[in-house]
Amino acid sequence: MDNPLKTYRFLLEVWVEHREIPGLPLQVRARMRDVEHGKERYAGSVSEIEEIINERLDDAGLVPRRWENQP
Repeated sequence: MDNPLKTYRFLLEVWVEHREIPGLPLQVRARMRDVEHGKERYAGSVSEIEEIINERLDDAGLVPRRWENQP
């Protein structure tokens, strides 16, 4: 890492649940906690996890920005 402005830490917990109807795919869920603020949010997709992180960076005023491997 090259001299970051600030580090934001999240605790990510991911688990898989069986569905009530046999034969349906397993359901993946996640809970993220912002370590600094203690705020917890649930996510049902990787894009929701990205959205949670982006909202935190928006709140910190870090705009415009882009992810390192984003085109």
